[in-house]
Amino acid sequence: MKKLLVLALLIASVTFIFAVESDFSDVVGYVKYELYANDFNMIALPMGDTGITTTAELAAAISPDVTSISVWDNETHGWKQYLVSTPGSSFAIEAGDAFLVYMAGASNVDFYCAGTLPTQANYDFIANDYHTVMLPLNRSDLTSTAQLASSIGSGVTSISTWDNATHGWKQYLVSTPGSSFDINIGDGFLIYSTEAYTGWNAPAGRNITTKRATARK
Repeated sequence: MKKLLVLALLIASVTFIFAVESDFSDVVGYVKYELYANDFNMIALPMGDTGITTTAELAAAISPDVTSISVWDNETHGWKQYLVSTPGSSFAIEAGDAFLVYMAGASNVDFYCAGTLPTQANYDFIANDYHTVMLPLNRSDLTSTAQLASSIGSGVTSISTWDNATHGWKQYLVSTPGSSFDINIGDGFLIYSTEAYTGWNAPAGRNITTKRATARK
């Protein structure tokens, strides 16, 4: 019989609860995001086997008040947007993706992303562009944007996330060390890099094909 260890972590606006059995792939649980009404919200899809494979399904899982979901598109160098009012604009998504979600309505909503822990999220970065990236669930060692930038590489010049307190972007500029701020696993970011990187956070010793922070089709 497998020994079950249950861990609970309360981290700011994101809650991550999981159960650990004998193998990394056996981990199950959820990440909770609080989405604010009448504002943008930066979230991610950290868990695997969620049953959510498109932006339309993600919007439906969050709230009927969601009006748009966007990711950065490295092919067009701009936002790729799903408008709920235009069903045909929905596009495919996967575990590890980060999103900018706009939600209307009168009340905040908690979104529980429940599922299994997928293979470590890993990312490709292209030079001189933005990238929507999630802080992987296995990187609790990175607790600030300064540490995240350093971990990726010297080409990272800024890391931003949406701030619901100011209703605008909160930005860390590497050239301004004092602008660094605290972060948590599961957080979503918009990262600018002047250099290309392949497979950041890829599992050591594994031949993993990176598939996020790359061109969206």
